[in-house]
Amino acid sequence: IDYERVFNEEGAPHLNFYPLHLLDTIYDQPNDVLNPAVCATITEIQDKTFKDRKTGETKHFGKIQVRQNTDIATIILWPDAWEKKKHLFTGKVGRMFISAVMVKYSDYEQKYAMNITPQSFTKIL
Repeated sequence: IDYERVFNEEGAPHLNFYPLHLLDTIYDQPNDVLNPAVCATITEIQDKTFKDRKTGETKHFGKIQVRQNTDIATIILWPDAWEKKKHLFTGKVGRMFISAVMVKYSDYEQKYAMNITPQSFTKIL
């Protein structure tokens, strides 16, 4: 599937397509990638929980596995984003989507990771 073509036809003009296989090098690119976005197929959706260290409360977050042809990545939606966007992803395994993402280094996973925020543009195709 030509995900970049799909993105260009369906995406938002203020976002820049970013291929999953370049995720680990996003900050090594000669030009800063502003407003990165992903167009991919949803392969797995998980509603996960963790215990908040400050309050002791159990909170839910979303873990979405996505695929662009042979490249696979995980996108995390922390509790505020998961609460707002869970309905968009529920039951959508096998569907393509476009979303703006934040890419940050994860000390837990020891690699760059993608997050969707509550304000992120997200569209299920």
